[in-house]
Formats: sequence, C-alpha cells, structure tokens
Amino acid sequence: MSYDPHKILQDCALNFGKEISRIVSFGATRGPVPNLFLPNLTVKEISVMGSTMGSPQDFENMLKLVEEHKIHPVLDNIYSLDQLPEALEREIRQLFLFLRGIIV
Repeated sequence: MSYDPHKILQDCALNFGKEISRIVSFGATRGPVPNLFLPNLTVKEISVMGSTMGSPQDFENMLKLVEEHKIHPVLDNIYSLDQLPEALEREIRQLFLFLRGIIV
C-alpha cells in the first residue's frame, strides 16, 4: 500500500466524502495539497481536520486494522433537524458523564 496523503485527501473529498461528513487529513505538513477542488467540500458541507500525530507507518497500520477487522462507525441515534434541542441535550448529558468519570 503506498502512502500519499495528498492523493488520499483528494480521493476522500472528491469521491468518497458524503454530505456533512468529516475527513481527517494526516501528513499535510508535507506541504499544500495540489488540485484540491474546494467547492466539492463546500457543496457537500464536508469538514476537514488535520492531525500531525503518528508516523506514516502508524497511519498504514491503522488503515490495515480498519480493513482487516471491517471497522465501521457506529451510530446509536439519528436525529432530525426538528429534534435538535433533544440531540444537544443528550450530547451535553453524555459529556457531563464523561467528564465526571475523569474528575472522580
């Protein structure tokens, strides 16, 4: 598996990114991403986050792990826009429980 962070980011943004998704970019400290077409990110409302953690080998190992074990995100709830207050209340409650566990 060859590691090219620029190609991965472009493929994710242009081909695989679904509406309102998040892409985490690894390795962009190597320089600008050429030919990244920003309107595709904007129209799909895609968020891009950057990370400088780990090495290229760590990243390849993570990709292998995800592929081998068929790891997929788990959604425990889906809210409609009119349920936004309920969704936010749940997130705040979950955050409080998480922080309480750290402090105790």
